[in-house]
Amino acid sequence: SKGWQVVSSAPPPLRPPSSWPGRGQGVEAARWPGAMPPEPARWLVVGGVDKGGILVRRGQAIGSAAHAERLSTGAVVSELERTEGGRLHYSLESGTGPPEGWVSLKAGEKELLVPHGPPPEPPTPAGGGLPAPPSADFAAVQHGDPPDHVRVWAVSDIHTDKKENKAWVSGIDERKYLDDVLILAGDVSNSWEELEATLRDLKSRFARVFFCAGNHDLWVRKKDGEDSVAKLRRILQLCKDLGVEVLPSEVRAASGRLLVVPLQAWHHPQWDTEPDLDEWKAPRPLHQSVSDYWLTSWPGSVSIQDGSAAKLVDAINDEVFDMEELLKFRSEQDAVLSFSHFVPRLEANPEKRYLIPPCLAKAVGSNYLRARMERLRPDVHVFGHTHFGYDLEVEGVRYVQAALATPGERQFGGSLVALDGFPVLAPQPVLVWDSREGWAPKRRSAWSDYYTRYGRRPEVTNVVPSVVADASGLAPAAKNCQGGFLAGRAPIWMFGPLEHRLMEAQKDLETLHHRLATEAAAEPKAKGAKDGDSRDEPRVVRSIAAKKLLSQGRCVFVDVREDAEAPRGGCRIAGSVALPHPAKTHALAGLPDEELLVLCERINALGGGLVVYGEDSAAEDVRVAALLLAAFFRYWPNEVQILHGGIQAWIKTRGEVEQVG
Repeated sequence: SKGWQVVSSAPPPLRPPSSWPGRGQGVEAARWPGAMPPEPARWLVVGGVDKGGILVRRGQAIGSAAHAERLSTGAVVSELERTEGGRLHYSLESGTGPPEGWVSLKAGEKELLVPHGPPPEPPTPAGGGLPAPPSADFAAVQHGDPPDHVRVWAVSDIHTDKKENKAWVSGIDERKYLDDVLILAGDVSNSWEELEATLRDLKSRFARVFFCAGNHDLWVRKKDGEDSVAKLRRILQLCKDLGVEVLPSEVRAASGRLLVVPLQAWHHPQWDTEPDLDEWKAPRPLHQSVSDYWLTSWPGSVSIQDGSAAKLVDAINDEVFDMEELLKFRSEQDAVLSFSHFVPRLEANPEKRYLIPPCLAKAVGSNYLRARMERLRPDVHVFGHTHFGYDLEVEGVRYVQAALATPGERQFGGSLVALDGFPVLAPQPVLVWDSREGWAPKRRSAWSDYYTRYGRRPEVTNVVPSVVADASGLAPAAKNCQGGFLAGRAPIWMFGPLEHRLMEAQKDLETLHHRLATEAAAEPKAKGAKDGDSRDEPRVVRSIAAKKLLSQGRCVFVDVREDAEAPRGGCRIAGSVALPHPAKTHALAGLPDEELLVLCERINALGGGLVVYGEDSAAEDVRVAALLLAAFFRYWPNEVQILHGGIQAWIKTRGEVEQVG
């Protein structure tokens, strides 16, 4: 049932609540006897990004003595006095710098401070009552007995402006989670109406919903005259009105308790410190490739590019809760879960060679977020944004991403999105904590398991998968550029959960069967080019050329004869990988995990250079097997070669063979 509520144990504030985002749910400031005068004007520091803040002087005059410490970018100050000449006497509210002093509002035409609106105060937790001021205890007081059993679930990137995603959310059981908690890690919708409707819907299905904003949530329209910071504040007000929680708080049950910490954040390019793909030329720079650059708006001179937008959004955390008090409270906790929309660590994001386009690596993470996490030291951190399933431990912290993603991503890259059966085969949020059992067991996820097995190689910048290069419009800018994958590694999707692997392999098979049926119905001249003049067709290599490739260590032979594992002739090309077609090619994705990975590592031993062969009399079967291998290994078909004349031609040219059996 939903008969339990959590409210703060803190005393009422000493001044009337403001309108953003109001203290005291259901209590208006006008009803307070002896209401105090209006709050002083507040200002946000947006200048000094490259200097560690702006200069502060001890007196009004420009020539007065300067403080040694600067007023940090992102700091918020209260106005004590302002002159017609644009000098501001301030008192520090948040950020770092002298607690009081004089600053200039502008340097020439460049704004150093911009108006910041009314003073922020924490939203009321679900259940009403007066919430804590920023320095108050984060412990919860129960109205009535807490449930015996509470579970905490997580999901991100639900994008309910897409009808398939909205249907997925609507399909969440209306009664199953009424004692449970949902972590919603951003990206609901850029539509205000859809955002509100979705939050209301989820709040009706869960006892408590925690939320942080994602980049799509902060997209704005120029005609509305609102910047993204103002929209974030309006979202926090909406959450307060709906009882959706954006403050750190305890989740309590009779069988256990958990501290949940939402963290607002924004991305900045300085977070990405791994080498760029300098051997490749991209068609567009970052600010023309990532839609956040033109679909968000920021006050004054704040921008995404220089990191000031990320710093500004991070500073809002200090406005709505006291980090020092939180750290004191955290020290008493046995279980802590933090969450954000953006990525705290590089290890929780694929290397840029796998991203479309690669510059997306500069639009996913925040150093400010990571710094908060390192101080907080959570057990688990839930994040979103990249739409990749993750369950990975780094330096004692478990990082989990459970992104619903887009319908297209679920259909064509489901294994990369999945965490076990989520989100397709198990259409519900992902369990992260159970008050009786503790943290949920680790889940299977392609990227996490891929990097656990192989580690990262960001220094390899000349090798990019052909599909990534083509989709991103990358052009080789150096002689050592190579389209393909790192040698000796299995395809990433092969690390996905078995059920998703099978689904993805079945789609590849269906696509191939459709192609073959289309070819069979076409006029002979319209069928696939057998001479390899198309990217969509395997190339043909003759035995003499194949022998040269083999001597240079530039090819891997794959024997796709029906009896490849025990050939009737008793021999195969030396060093071949046996992959009987269709018995094993069709069943490849369903092999036991370790057998599958070892086999794929052998096939991809050189990162490409596959030469597929069979019987001379079964040339079309060999072609079909080559097309299927290209699909499974994410090559373009013309990156796979077919040995002309099969093993018979190889033997005739006295190519090296090995005896089998």
